[in-house]
Amino acid sequence: MSVGNSLQNTGTGTGCVLVQDIALIPILVSTFKRDGSFNEIDFNSETIDPAFILAKINNPDKFERWFPLPAISNVVDAREESTFETSAENEDFRVQLGKRAAEFQLMKEGNDPAFYGKVRSFQCPTMSIYWVDVCSSLIGYSIVIKKLRPLPIARNTLDVRWMAPTGSTVPKNMIKFNYDRKLDDATIRVESAASFPTVDLTVITGLLDITLIETPAVAPTLTSVSVDATAPIGNFSTPDAAEGFDQVTDWDLFNTNTPAAVTVLTVTETLVVVSPTESVVSYLLTFVAQPTTNIIRIKTSKDGFETPTPITQTMP
Repeated sequence: MSVGNSLQNTGTGTGCVLVQDIALIPILVSTFKRDGSFNEIDFNSETIDPAFILAKINNPDKFERWFPLPAISNVVDAREESTFETSAENEDFRVQLGKRAAEFQLMKEGNDPAFYGKVRSFQCPTMSIYWVDVCSSLIGYSIVIKKLRPLPIARNTLDVRWMAPTGSTVPKNMIKFNYDRKLDDATIRVESAASFPTVDLTVITGLLDITLIETPAVAPTLTSVSVDATAPIGNFSTPDAAEGFDQVTDWDLFNTNTPAAVTVLTVTETLVVVSPTESVVSYLLTFVAQPTTNIIRIKTSKDGFETPTPITQTMP
């Protein structure tokens, strides 16, 4: 009887094969780019360095952006027992592999109801996940030499629940999902942190949303607009002021009538401390005179931040 060509050699050499450590940071990524090709890291032409990470996290195309979650706790990542059928002769026949699933908790950062809503936004799209372990190594899968893809998540299986605190537990978001059934565990690979010594993947964070509103009592002129900026941190009615957007490159203005980008000439940041628990920061942005009645769209463009809902102001 021929053993065929499917059997693989079992030598392991004298060194150690790198195996992942405990998962610490999940990085959610769309499985596919906008053109339908797979999202992956091509180590033939790409190097993981600070510029690479910044480009991934700040990518304006959400089909290619990385969405790292905060550090996780109580992670379980395992495959269930396979399903067998037992014959009348007491022989077992494997029907199918058990499903592989992962679950974990956000107990420190990202443990609030608002973050629950953010994670829930990933339930319907076709998503995949890179794992970063406690040693900062990156885990994915590979079926092409030197190309590392994120592990595919089965559609409609990502589930998140927010748990309120009790007398003996902290508030937390509990997240779980099944891996795509086509994922072959034998293809999982680890890219050692030693290969990207200038980056610590255990401390990367996703973009922080910035909310803009028109500065009260400061009307726009043909050469300026003024906005207040807050971050989703702090008290509900008095969120933290978003400071530090004081460079012209931190802003993206666009005339929707022309239509054309509007170059910011100067930025003046003004911080007003209203009370020990409340501060307000305003930004006066100037530019070349725009036509009257034209509408200017305003959003931030600073790395690490995004304005999900840009605001508009009408030139007087």
